[in-house]
Amino acid sequence: MRRHRFIILALIVLAISGSIGFTSWYAARLHSNRYLRDVEQKVTDFFGMPCQIAQVRPRSFFSRDFVDVTINLRDTGTQVFDCALATWREGVEADGAGHRLELQHGRFVLGDALWEMQRYKQLIRPEIGADIGDLNLRVLRLDDFAIQFERDGFQLRYSKAGGDVVFADAKSGTATFVANRLNGRDVPDGVRIVANLICRPVLRVSDIRLTVPALPLPDLGLDAVLGTTPTTGVFAGKVAYMAGADGSPNQAELEGLLEDVQLAEFTQRAPYGPYEGRAGIRVDRARIANRLITHFRGGGRLDDVVLAPLATPLGFDRLDGVASFVFDEINLALSKVERIRFNGRVERISLEQLLRKWGKGSATGVVTVRIDNFEMVGETIRAADIEVSVAPPANQKGLIDRALLLDAAERGFGFEWPAALPKRLLPEKIEYVDIGARLLIRDNKLRVLGTHGSDGRAIITIRDPVFGRALTIFSEPGKVYDLTPYIEQVLTTIQSYQPDEVKQWLEEVVEENRRKTEP
Repeated sequence: MRRHRFIILALIVLAISGSIGFTSWYAARLHSNRYLRDVEQKVTDFFGMPCQIAQVRPRSFFSRDFVDVTINLRDTGTQVFDCALATWREGVEADGAGHRLELQHGRFVLGDALWEMQRYKQLIRPEIGADIGDLNLRVLRLDDFAIQFERDGFQLRYSKAGGDVVFADAKSGTATFVANRLNGRDVPDGVRIVANLICRPVLRVSDIRLTVPALPLPDLGLDAVLGTTPTTGVFAGKVAYMAGADGSPNQAELEGLLEDVQLAEFTQRAPYGPYEGRAGIRVDRARIANRLITHFRGGGRLDDVVLAPLATPLGFDRLDGVASFVFDEINLALSKVERIRFNGRVERISLEQLLRKWGKGSATGVVTVRIDNFEMVGETIRAADIEVSVAPPANQKGLIDRALLLDAAERGFGFEWPAALPKRLLPEKIEYVDIGARLLIRDNKLRVLGTHGSDGRAIITIRDPVFGRALTIFSEPGKVYDLTPYIEQVLTTIQSYQPDEVKQWLEEVVEENRRKTEP
């Protein structure tokens, strides 16, 4: 009996001693400098970029900590990843399978250097997708991370970010993060980031979707893109990036609402800009490919847009006036108008400035244009109610040159001159009482109606130079005009703009703005 008890005691001591000895050896191995260097080399080989780890600490037989992990670009030494604490846990699922990697208090950068194709290909080479499957990694968890995105001068810096990358199988995964700080500003509701990953045959991000709560535009890091720092505007919406075959994002879809924008801040580098005015845009769906908007469906408004910058492209020496529009629906596809519906008003336009381009004479006055229920589908104006009115200048008589009036009547509009007023009695400058016309369009067919006079059909009323009474010289013609040839000509001109030329201009603007922001 004593011998039996002695054997049992010896076995227990041996088991305990062996366990302690193995645990001590395991801990010593993880703490060893050789193991540390070995792990660093494997991570370096894995990503093709130098890795440094300050310390490895054992937690158990199935988990360990890696302290102060950094990864740098090989060529420039730029740090693209750092993590205060990385914990590897094995057997996290109920059946004891699957592993989890937890990253705490760190930062990683997706910048221009990484997007350069040769370096980016190191990140998406096929072996990495296969290794993720072989590692049996089920969850990658981030806590208190900063994510910095830099591309073509555009910067987004997310911080206080956390979430999981869950690999449903060896071929795909889904990343879900919430960031509570953006570009140094707190975001109480958080920016939600969801990305779908494809692990095989090549590791790549197939799409990224961002849900952004209402945020001031100054927080979105648009300085280099716009060439100025915006001070107004609020954006809320969703943005989705779709990756190309090489893994780099080349398409985007967005929806949302942009409000209270000062146009001058967004059009500093626009052709003939900047433009003064306010704007708001509702994007139901927009698709952008290679920096060009290929599809747009939404609406918006423009308020008090100053027309002066448009003088040169429209061929005027000068152009006064302001315009406001409310767009109920805009549907564009590949530079073609699917549908557009809006109302608007253009006012305080100088009649003298408009007529100077015609070169047939001069007239004084202020032009106002009201546009109601304009609707265009394809190449057809389905409906429009447009009223044009001209009022004499404030505290002055409205005057029009005789040569201009006669030319407009006989050649411009085909009106018949009234016999009651012989042309020879007309002075060089004629006083007008009222000028106005209402243009009704249905399916590209135009009818011109009058707006004043005793019967409401007068278009131009002048002051009789002999008796001083109001005399209607032009009334509504009672004809129908086909606008189809003119509309086709305008659309052909618009569609003649080459997307590549627009893209090149955008690239030049971004590059110039980036140079301005560099120290």
